[in-house]
Amino acid sequence: MGGYIAHIIGVVEAFQRLGSEVVIGAYDPVPYLDTHKVRYCFFQGNTFPVPKVRELLRQWYLTNQIIQAISVESPDFLYVRWTPSLFFKRVRAAHPNLPIVLECNTPLTMHTDIGRPQLLHRWLARTVDQGYVNAATLISVVSTETKEFLLGQHRSLDPQRVVVNPNGVDVERFRYVVSDVRERHQIPQDAVVLGWAGNFQPWHRTNLLIEAFQALNLDNVYLMIMGTGSTEIEQSLRSQAAKLRSEQIIFTDAIPFGKMPAHLSACDILVAPLKAKFEEKLHGSPIKLFEYMSVGRAVVASRIGQVCQVIDDGRNGLLFEPDSLKDLERALRTLVGDRALRERLGRSARSDVEENHSWETNVQRILAGLERCSRARQA
Repeated sequence: MGGYIAHIIGVVEAFQRLGSEVVIGAYDPVPYLDTHKVRYCFFQGNTFPVPKVRELLRQWYLTNQIIQAISVESPDFLYVRWTPSLFFKRVRAAHPNLPIVLECNTPLTMHTDIGRPQLLHRWLARTVDQGYVNAATLISVVSTETKEFLLGQHRSLDPQRVVVNPNGVDVERFRYVVSDVRERHQIPQDAVVLGWAGNFQPWHRTNLLIEAFQALNLDNVYLMIMGTGSTEIEQSLRSQAAKLRSEQIIFTDAIPFGKMPAHLSACDILVAPLKAKFEEKLHGSPIKLFEYMSVGRAVVASRIGQVCQVIDDGRNGLLFEPDSLKDLERALRTLVGDRALRERLGRSARSDVEENHSWETNVQRILAGLERCSRARQA
């Protein structure tokens, strides 16, 4: 569950729909992917007895398997998610002419700057990031903010090798569907339902949404919280929800990926109250935003980062100032009281994702970037 699963499935299936054969190198099958339509090269895990070097030995062993798999499969290019691997540069050394695309959601150095860990961890993160940058033919980053961070950290990195490639959505899988979700959660059919989906993390500000819902103080409005994550945060949210109108706040727990369209469709308004995670910026590309829009519901989201490039305030959604309870309550109250506006925003949102934010569009940007880099190398 989670955005990374949606990303993997979206990219793999988009490559397939565009005519590519995909071989997945992984430890385990990817959930929800049709096993009859994808081929795996399964990597073997290994339990090393020395705790302090276990992770390094695991990375070395995995790198050897990746190098061997490339030799066997002879792919036209390698697509890699940016994860901890101190030895990835060995892949480039073993296959110097192989085009390599690196998908970068969050550089490891960004994580260390957030947490301020020990000097050794910071050095390891920078070494891993530098190895990826040196190995990549093309780096696909999810936002302009992430591109700027990478270029600031790696001064020798050619900006032409970095393509800003926002996340997307499967517009066929995520569309409005009729379901019994409301009935199962005992929500009246004529109620207005606010919805939030995701992992419980501080920067998702689900607590702000609960506070805004309680401030609305309306009888026929419900809030459905669809997610899982930090136990501590979940307990805090449930405690907060119990203080007022708790019978109108539903926690669904984790929703499997395949059932998410039905749950989002059961809502009238979908909310993404995001806040900055690093350097007062939003470096991510929230997949939930595109999934919200794809089911054709009215969206309310923070005026921050890439969200402002996707949501045109008043046309395909409403924006509010990050962390502003008053502004969020204003936007929600406006939509709760105006069904025609909700429907108009939902139609525009659906149209926009179909045109600009499908996973096929995401993959086409990757292929165009690879072709551009190949021409530059041959010039």
